[in-house]
Amino acid sequence: MSSTPFFSIIVCTGREDYPFTHHPDWHVLGKILEACDGQTFRDFELVIVDLLHEYRSDYIEKAKGSFGFPILHIPDKKSIFRELKLPRICSAKNTGIIFSRGRYLVFSDDGQEWSKDSFENLHKWAEQGVGATCRWHLDKGAGPVNIDSRWVAHGMGGTSASKVVKAEAIGYFGGTLSMVLADTMLRCNGWDEMFDGTRQLEDGDMAQRLGIGGYRVALSGDPFVVEYAMSKWSTDRRIITENPFLKCNGAYWYPQLFGGRRRLFANVRLLTNEEIRSFTYNRCRMVKDGHCAVSKDACLDKWRWYCNPPPGGDWNDETNRNEHFSYMKKVYQDSRLVFDIKRMRNSVIKEKTDWRKILPL
Repeated sequence: MSSTPFFSIIVCTGREDYPFTHHPDWHVLGKILEACDGQTFRDFELVIVDLLHEYRSDYIEKAKGSFGFPILHIPDKKSIFRELKLPRICSAKNTGIIFSRGRYLVFSDDGQEWSKDSFENLHKWAEQGVGATCRWHLDKGAGPVNIDSRWVAHGMGGTSASKVVKAEAIGYFGGTLSMVLADTMLRCNGWDEMFDGTRQLEDGDMAQRLGIGGYRVALSGDPFVVEYAMSKWSTDRRIITENPFLKCNGAYWYPQLFGGRRRLFANVRLLTNEEIRSFTYNRCRMVKDGHCAVSKDACLDKWRWYCNPPPGGDWNDETNRNEHFSYMKKVYQDSRLVFDIKRMRNSVIKEKTDWRKILPL
């Protein structure tokens, strides 16, 4: 394989060693290696960004000689989210981008299994000049069930048909096996780390921004992608504290999605005080008469949003609201949230920088 692989497979994890609910003998890192090793298309590297790297760095080192593809097992980069032990999906994915070398980037979750022709299929789409996202199945112990509503939305429900659409029409990018040209991802400046500190909706934002950049993506029905039921990754308090959700990510994203403020670039500015205040109780711009205009849920009834540590519980108490606001300012006005991911990646590739010189051990 050349020094520039066709694909960089980027998988991020922070789960315990044996997280599979119905398969207690499956190791989370072993399952990732197994899913890659069975592929018919071999021009790829595997980049595992492991939030638990310091506790199991020897696992991949012992296994490397058994596989015929390059494997990079690294911790997540320095960030305010790492320091405060907050959820950090986007930061971890951006770490993978920075240390990848492939022409195309493939993102997957950590509890998945792919059919052996999956990379071959993605390669065919790449050769046609489009990205791809694969149909998602979930196995809760009784076998795989197709739960990917995107095929229904595009009139392909119940089939394995494929269709090329504008990226913003795919619903979400990531969360299942998803491929994009590296230069396109770098142009978008990576995943938006303002979604970190909590979870969800970053994949919808990514689809929107790829679409704004004019990218086209195939809803690819041929690869069989199965996600197996797993324990929650937030349970390991060595890396993620209890009750870590700082805000509803809808309060950050929905005003952009429905307010006409379309954007291509992420990680180019810090949030203002007013934006941060809009994440606090009863200040969200999407809440009308106490209910979210999008989800229709009563604000805070379904999810509880905390600062860390949580502010006493009474959201009508001004002291508690101020404590929450101050904590979020510390997070979302951290200067490291503004960066140029293309420059960072190019520097690593050009200088052949060993990750140990940059990433925390």
